Amino acid sequence: MGDGSAIVMFLFAVILTVAIAVASIIERQKHNEILQRIAQRFRGKLMPGAMFTPAEIRLRFQGYPAVFKHMKVGKHSVHTTFTIRWPDDKFRLEIYPQDGFSGFRRLWGMEDIEIGSGEFDRSFFISGNGVVQAREMLTTDVQNAIFQLAQLGVLPAMFGTRVIQVKFSSGLLTII
Repeated sequence: MGDGSAIVMFLFAVILTVAIAVASIIERQKHNEILQRIAQRFRGKLMPGAMFTPAEIRLRFQGYPAVFKHMKVGKHSVHTTFTIRWPDDKFRLEIYPQDGFSGFRRLWGMEDIEIGSGEFDRSFFISGNGVVQAREMLTTDVQNAIFQLAQLGVLPAMFGTRVIQVKFSSGLLTII
């Protein structure tokens, strides 16, 4: 390979790197513009991300501080999370869609709590530190809200729901 070919290859690599960097910056700017509109709508504040940390919106929800953000998970997946302080830091309740991992959860010793709602029990794996507390928390209105959130997903429905997780743990309510 001659010097001319090496220079062309080097220039091609530089141009490709610059193009990828510019595309990434433009994508981040578009993402931040969307988050800024969300922040304005809900009277929150956009906290710009850095190279390896996502931007987030800090707001108040029902008087409690909350955080809304997108988190990259793996190479091709992004999770939207909403986290809010929960007054009872000892309360634990986790709600996952029934999926291939449900069997593994049972093998790991997690109990699948049945709350007495056929459709919800078939659609979700429920784990927590009390059956009574889970039933009290998962009222019909709460179940309907979780089903509505699940319908916002972009993946095909599995067992009647799309991917959503609701976790009450360590004084936080997180919806993924």
